[in-house]
Amino acid sequence: MSHPEEVKQELEQRDQYLYQGRSYQLNNQRKIRENAFEQLRIFREKKQTEVLNIVLNQLNHLRPYGDIDACKKHIVLTFSGFLSQNDDSLDGWSKLNDLLDSLDISCFDVKWQSIQYSDIGISLGMEVGKQVLKNGVSLLIPSNGVYMALKIINGLFQAKLTLADPSIKQFCQAIINAKQTGKLLAIALALGYPFPNQTISLIGFSLGSQVIKSTIKTLHKIGVHDLIQNVHFLGGACQQFQDNEFWQKVLHQTVRGRSTNTFSKEDAILKYLYKIACWKKAIGREPQLEKSEYNASEKEGIQKITTLCSERKSIFRLKNHECKIGHLQYRGHILEICKQISIEER
Repeated sequence: MSHPEEVKQELEQRDQYLYQGRSYQLNNQRKIRENAFEQLRIFREKKQTEVLNIVLNQLNHLRPYGDIDACKKHIVLTFSGFLSQNDDSLDGWSKLNDLLDSLDISCFDVKWQSIQYSDIGISLGMEVGKQVLKNGVSLLIPSNGVYMALKIINGLFQAKLTLADPSIKQFCQAIINAKQTGKLLAIALALGYPFPNQTISLIGFSLGSQVIKSTIKTLHKIGVHDLIQNVHFLGGACQQFQDNEFWQKVLHQTVRGRSTNTFSKEDAILKYLYKIACWKKAIGREPQLEKSEYNASEKEGIQKITTLCSERKSIFRLKNHECKIGHLQYRGHILEICKQISIEER
């Protein structure tokens, strides 16, 4: 790995070339670099080094033999949930890749360190653990996954699990990993790695939504407001958005296009497992910020939206979409969901 000062010099040379004659943009980019390296310093001081290599080394192009240098002007990054480093998440997003390729959009999967369902199952006790291990493969199959997930959840309550139980600790650790991964990804993207001149949209399923939420939060702190185009949460296993000034600014300034939240009230995994681990409700269970006066996507009529945008400084676009599926069925219905959220819109 290059020395930080050498990296800074290389980035300065790159930016001077990119922003020739545009002093304002160059100075702004220098400030962003300083903020990004400061966030990296804080990251390292907290000894969060166990995830430092995950994002940068596990970025996989969904197309066979894909080449980052040949990617389009707009990039989509996908984030799965409940995955370990040994799992292959590419197959689950293959239909999405075919769709985006037809729209002239390059698609990449960010593989991050999470947990396997079997890891949770081992800690549930002999009976529940045996069921998870015995049917572990079925958990990855949408048609069988819901049934098996409900059996796991039933086992959770029979075992009367609390935050002290190993299985819940593992899930809590996965949430921490997701947040750390999002921070590191934001730092990398802010420094132009590995996409120096593309706009980016983010699609996250389950705990992958937590990675995205952490990413846009950190990008906002760094001051990057022209990189992220659209953000899509699918069955999000992350805390609900609070209707406060901070998140209004994040969604307004950092997400330049629009955000969508696809949720299901029938999602039993988020209803029980996430609530046990966090004592909070997940965004994948109900609509978010639908009553906010700043949410232009929930306003009816072009005239109302135009008036709202002209009067408010923190207008954002967050559209909620309800679907009636279980937690493990999202990627199996990815094409229907993409149509519902109008994935083709930039």
